[in-house]
Formats: sequence, C-alpha cells, structure tokens
Amino acid sequence: MSAAIDIHTRAPEVAIVTDVETDFAAISDAFDVAFRCLVGYMNERGIAPTGPAFAVYHEVAADAPWRATVGFPVETPGPGMDGIRAGVLPGGKVAVVVHEGPYEGLSQTWAEIGEWLRTQGVAPAGDPWESYVVDDSTEPEPGHWRTEIVWPVT
Repeated sequence: MSAAIDIHTRAPEVAIVTDVETDFAAISDAFDVAFRCLVGYMNERGIAPTGPAFAVYHEVAADAPWRATVGFPVETPGPGMDGIRAGVLPGGKVAVVVHEGPYEGLSQTWAEIGEWLRTQGVAPAGDPWESYVVDDSTEPEPGHWRTEIVWPVT
C-alpha cells in the first residue's frame, strides 16, 4: 500500500456542479473545460470556493462513456444556468486516501483503495470522488500534486 487509508465521517458540502460525459482518453480535457466554465460562473457572481475542485464518478466502464459530476464546494451556489447547478458532496462514513504526484498514478491508488475495501470487508455505499487538493492550477510541479480519493462506505 503506497498511502494510508482512513475511515471517518464527513459533513455534507454544498457545491456548484456540472455534469461531464467523456471517454477516459479525453477526461482531462473534458474536466478542464468544465472547471473553466464553473470558475467563470463563480467569478461572474462573486462566489468563492470553500474547498478544492472535485469530480464525482458515476459510471467508469472501459466500453462506455465515463459519467462524472465536477464542481467546487461553496457557501451559496447561485441560481444555475447552462448545465451549472447546485449540488452536494454527500456526508457520512467515507474511506479516504491521498494520492501524491501526477494524475497518471491515480489508477494505482484507486486500485489500492478498492483492494483495501475488499480485504477489510468494507462495502462501498455510493459514488466515489476525487478532490484536487493541490493541482496544476496552483502548483506547476506534478510531483507536488495531492489528490484525495473519497469513497462512501457502510
């Protein structure tokens, strides 16, 4: 195991979100476009994020488009428009691991948390997400990026 996995309870977070549907090869570009739209929306309305950008994964099949909801936690999301709407990062019991480094290594960390859940007898209980705690918007060196993987569990 390359990183420690913890289980704890989180409070729900109000968010501003939009949906993304893409294949795995184009996910980075699709997320970049969606995040830019969200940042533009927030800037126009004077809405500040209260936490890092995130992506909730709803469907991740090798032979079908990936479906995700991306967003930012906020105090008040605003009225929404053009696919941008209020959302919530769910609260409750979650397993959490922090991936340090470039996004290319995320699949290994996802595999590790999945295996850990199986070996510990912990059942997933909802759609998992990534929070981009330190990313390329604030840190140019990929080795310093920190991505939190959060998986709701029972």
